[in-house]
Amino acid sequence: MAEHFQQKLSFAEKAGYSAADAAANFVFMTMILFQTSFYTDVFGITAGAAAAILMIARLWDAFCRSDCWYDRGPYEYALG
Repeated sequence: MAEHFQQKLSFAEKAGYSAADAAANFVFMTMILFQTSFYTDVFGITAGAAAAILMIARLWDAFCRSDCWYDRGPYEYALG
């Protein structure tokens, strides 16, 4: 039987993880902002169509990465 150890994180550790996650989200959202303007300016599509493209991609990611059928292939354990 496996032993489970529980250790609480200190406030400094929680703040460190939160700051790193906030920085990653800031970079990601900046890229999304530039991607939207690229779609509208370079491709010439409407802002609604650009928003629909990004929304469809997020919904696909939300449902298909939820371990329902996405990771059921023969390489399930190959990626670690």
